[in-house]
Amino acid sequence: MAGRAGAHEAAGRGVGALSESLEVKVGRLDERVTMLEDRFDQHCADQNRSLEKIYAKLDKFGDRPTWPVVTIISVLSSLVVGLATWVLTH
Repeated sequence: MAGRAGAHEAAGRGVGALSESLEVKVGRLDERVTMLEDRFDQHCADQNRSLEKIYAKLDKFGDRPTWPVVTIISVLSSLVVGLATWVLTH
């Protein structure tokens, strides 16, 4: 029903008015898409800069963790297993 009412209004205004209205709407949508593309490109650039900083910091550590980190992880995991065993048996 709404489509028919719109068609009757368009017929009353004429084809020229409908064409201009459609051009305005298409122009607005084109502008919004362009703005969205610009925002997306900026967001991607920001993310790439952030990731490059993170990768640079990770490269400082090398491929493997240092010995103190390995020792701390081993001690903590042993403590967790020991505590879990004690909790389950008592």
